[in-house]
Amino acid sequence: MSADPEGFPPAADFVALVAALCCYWCAVSRALEAQPWMRRALGKRDAAPRQDRARLMIGCAELLLLSGDDARAEEAFAEGLPILREIGDAFDLANGLLVQGAFLNYQGNFAAAESSLNDVLVLAEAIDGAVLRAAITGAALANLSDSARGRGDLALATAHGEAALRCHAGWNLDLAEIRVLMDLAGIAKDQGDYRLAVERYLAGLEPVSYTHL
Repeated sequence: MSADPEGFPPAADFVALVAALCCYWCAVSRALEAQPWMRRALGKRDAAPRQDRARLMIGCAELLLLSGDDARAEEAFAEGLPILREIGDAFDLANGLLVQGAFLNYQGNFAAAESSLNDVLVLAEAIDGAVLRAAITGAALANLSDSARGRGDLALATAHGEAALRCHAGWNLDLAEIRVLMDLAGIAKDQGDYRLAVERYLAGLEPVSYTHL
């Protein structure tokens, strides 16, 4: 199967590549850079295997969330999640529900977010690979911390955030740890504990894991 006339790889390969890159674009907040590639991949998604198509839709949903396009993000979830549920791959479905949970938190629908994120914790137990399992579990806990904070339960938010840090520790998931530390610093500030807030903000600037909880 040859590349298309414009020099792009075959459609199915292109969809798989963009689906994989969505994670990077989201992690480094390059949603604008991703837009033309996302549009092209969406136009080719029917040529891809269903699992790659679903991965693309979840990645696009996250990018659309970062761009503030809630309506299109919901459409992407509606297309991608049913396919992932049918295929039953623990990691892909957990990742899809994780992104959906973050989206629901962003919308202020904390109860629905917690339902999706608790499902992620269950699915994570079946994920092969310790690093992937730790990354997904920690991310679910971090988002559950956001849910609890949104509901005003700062004690539970702290507990979830600290559990997320423990889950990430030792796996070189530095960016994930930094993000949790920033959230925990904000929670400490909300509680009026400015010493702890500063400690956590400073810890987030360090290149090593935070191990003093």
